Amino acid sequence: AKFGQVPVFLSEFWCETAKEMAETMAEAANGGVDAVTYWHYVDQEYTGEPGWYKYPREIKDIGEPVGPNGEVNMEAWKLYLETVHDESFIGGDIDGAEGGQSGVLNLIPAEVPVKTKKAKHTTKNVH
Repeated sequence: AKFGQVPVFLSEFWCETAKEMAETMAEAANGGVDAVTYWHYVDQEYTGEPGWYKYPREIKDIGEPVGPNGEVNMEAWKLYLETVHDESFIGGDIDGAEGGQSGVLNLIPAEVPVKTKKAKHTTKNVH
């Protein structure tokens, strides 16, 4: 944005794949958006999870403390609470913490493919 104009900022969008995130970032930048961030980067090699959390092996062996539909695995939850109390926990899969991607910035294309919407064609038999 020129000095004095309000910049446009695309933030916290999400796509299913790292490639889609990279293409969306490039498309936004090429379309005049001044700043772009994405939801969300995760170092999956470190966490071993698709999110900003890492559970100890003892918890992973039992299962997620909270399932995708909000069901609580009490055995895993008790172990997770111990890590919270002793401050050794590294996040938790809550409030959409999963769905992250690694390597998105490396996938940003030099040129963005043009996305086109295919028209739906219908035919009528007129006699």
